[in-house]
Amino acid sequence: MSTSGVDGAGPGKPDARAKRWILIAMILASGIVFLDGTVVNVALPAIDRSLDAGLAGLQWIVNGYALTLSALLILGGALGDHYGRRRSMILGLIAFGVA
Repeated sequence: MSTSGVDGAGPGKPDARAKRWILIAMILASGIVFLDGTVVNVALPAIDRSLDAGLAGLQWIVNGYALTLSALLILGGALGDHYGRRRSMILGLIAFGVA
């Protein structure tokens, strides 16, 4: 039985360089989620003007976005468990870019 090094690297475990790239990818992905949420909030005045939604309608729009995002996060986690985190991340980023 082999022992892994001090940094936890071993068969199937990322080394320090891979961990750095994983961290960078996660920071960029969370930035994309933040940007997406910001876009919804920035668009609220235009949505209000075009739909005459009012304050309650705008709250429903923001809550609908948050609920949809939450459901997709759960789906993304399940897909990551089933198909692999890396593949799910790449497909999610492609889908986000296309959308």
